[in-house]
Amino acid sequence: MSDAPYPDRTNDRRVIPWLLVGLVVLFGGLYVAAYLATSDRVPRNTTIATVPVGGLTREAAQARLADRIEALAGRRLTLEANDSSTSLVPGDAGLHVDVVASLAQAGAGRSWKLSRMWDYLAGGRDYPAVVTVDDAALTKAVQAASTKLDQAPVDGAVTFSDGEAFPADPAEGSVVDQPAAARALRAAFLGDGLHVTLPTLTKDPAVTSRDVSVAMSRFANPAMSGPVTFTLGGRRVVVRPDQYDAMLSMVPRNGVLVPRVNAAKLVALVRPGLAKASRTAVDAGVRVVGNQAVVVPGKPGRTFDPHDVTTGFLTALRKHGAARVHAVRTIDQQPAVTAQKVSSWGISTPVAEFTVTAPQGPAAAANLRHAAALVDGTVLRPRTGALDLNALVGARVPANGFVDAATFVDGAQVDDDAGVGPLATALFNAAYRAGLRDDGHTPHATYLAHYPVGLDAGSDYRLADLRFTNTTPHGVLVQAWSDAPGRVHVRLWSTPTWDVSLSTSPRRNVVAPGVQHLSGVGCVARAGVPGFEVATTRTFRKHGVRAIDHRDVLRVRYIPLDAVTCS
Repeated sequence: MSDAPYPDRTNDRRVIPWLLVGLVVLFGGLYVAAYLATSDRVPRNTTIATVPVGGLTREAAQARLADRIEALAGRRLTLEANDSSTSLVPGDAGLHVDVVASLAQAGAGRSWKLSRMWDYLAGGRDYPAVVTVDDAALTKAVQAASTKLDQAPVDGAVTFSDGEAFPADPAEGSVVDQPAAARALRAAFLGDGLHVTLPTLTKDPAVTSRDVSVAMSRFANPAMSGPVTFTLGGRRVVVRPDQYDAMLSMVPRNGVLVPRVNAAKLVALVRPGLAKASRTAVDAGVRVVGNQAVVVPGKPGRTFDPHDVTTGFLTALRKHGAARVHAVRTIDQQPAVTAQKVSSWGISTPVAEFTVTAPQGPAAAANLRHAAALVDGTVLRPRTGALDLNALVGARVPANGFVDAATFVDGAQVDDDAGVGPLATALFNAAYRAGLRDDGHTPHATYLAHYPVGLDAGSDYRLADLRFTNTTPHGVLVQAWSDAPGRVHVRLWSTPTWDVSLSTSPRRNVVAPGVQHLSGVGCVARAGVPGFEVATTRTFRKHGVRAIDHRDVLRVRYIPLDAVTCS
């Protein structure tokens, strides 16, 4: 046997711990390296709605998704239904992608779990995008699209023309199924196509063929079977189907066609005949008898109720032959203004009057008489009664009782507005002196010598009107008459309220007229009229009181009128 010693086993035992420590350090380093390599990254094989995001950091993946998927919310989709189309933008309809929630499905983020690290290296799959929906916006968008795509059903109908009734057949409708359409839009949001066919539902008409048949047999055919007669106070008014067919219609109500008549047109059709058996109430008024203002009692009237005409007509249309008659009920009509009311207004004595005399030809003089007669007898109520000359007299045309009248004679203006001008000036002066409120008058552009300076009032139905209001506590009666060519009188009756005095200023800023030298057969010479300014002060005193209550001033400017010489 050899005497050499055995190897020292103690050294081997010391190496083993160090090997273990080394392995721990090695694996720990690999573990940390794996953590650092996989931290905050999406598993390599991951796609979100087919968009590859594997291996990207969470921020990079979010950017890619926002770029690739959310852009879909901004594209325009074409919606189709019932052979019609419209369009919308998904984003405007409340459809969007939640990028953060979509990535969270893939597990992107830091983790010390070995399974998470392994999943990064070997895991990953395709995940759907997380879609968010604003239900209110989507519903509103679908409703808006439906209004353009729906084919509403056509109700059955009955029409009337040429004295006959005609049926019209109904038709089914096709409307968008809105809940299903919302689901279809949500499903198509991330799809490849840009066209979406929306589901539809059949919608029945509210008025069916049977409803039309019933309406024809129960109303329409009888309505056109013959004339209808209205009676009132022994008068008879007969209307034929070809006169009233355009006034009739049948409208759906709760699935039933009900008759309707245009009441205004029907009453207008029968009123002329019924008016012969009725009379309009006449308000009480005032007229001058001798030298006194006398109250004239009103007269009751008799009329008819338009509603009774309409309802009775619809009832008579359902009948046949001689039974198609409606007796119209009469209604007694009392005057709106009674004699007692007029008496309380205190119209008893003249309070102002004025006379104008102007050169006029025969035609203008006839117009002046006619206009004065139209104004005569007008009563203005206390505090609010207003007079509008154009409204009272009307257009100066033959249809209104006027004739054509010359405005100029031998180059001089002798009247205006077909002869009504003198009446306007007389009315204005009487109202002005009675203390009534001037609501608008138009002085002549050039002063006419036959009118009071500063207190003339032009008249023209189109351009110039005369208006004033009775602001006193008493009524006012207007008395107007023309007793000679070109001469017109206006007298106002009431109870005195104001004592009015007038003062006229001297003429100021006088402008001399120019001279026009003309020649030719048609030349008419005339004298010039200077232009100037003048002011009239109206002083108000309460009747019987010396103290001044208030004043107002009326300023007028006239322009010059050139003279004309003829050679």
